[in-house]
Amino acid sequence: MSDIPNEKKPPDLSEIFDLDRHKAVRSYTDRFEELFRQRQAVTDDISQLSNEAKEAMFSPVDIKAMKTIARWRESGTSNAAAEALAALRRVSNAVKLDLFSWADQQRSEKP
Repeated sequence: MSDIPNEKKPPDLSEIFDLDRHKAVRSYTDRFEELFRQRQAVTDDISQLSNEAKEAMFSPVDIKAMKTIARWRESGTSNAAAEALAALRRVSNAVKLDLFSWADQQRSEKP
């Protein structure tokens, strides 16, 4: 039979059904690679934005606060953050540590 020029080979069921899972592994690996590239691009964008904020004369503490608030807003945990800040205010007042006086002065000076 091997001498017949137009002989059809039987289909390779192992490849058709990906029994050795090579196609699936290759597909997942390619997807992971693309996501890692995207993650690196996002990390680079965040770093660039931080540098822009620094060039705009924001302090490192301000930039950290901006990032923290952005994370809270993105994750929907701003209510938990507000509760934590309220607890900080209560405790700081109880131990006579004036953490929020500057913010309170700024708020009272606004028209």
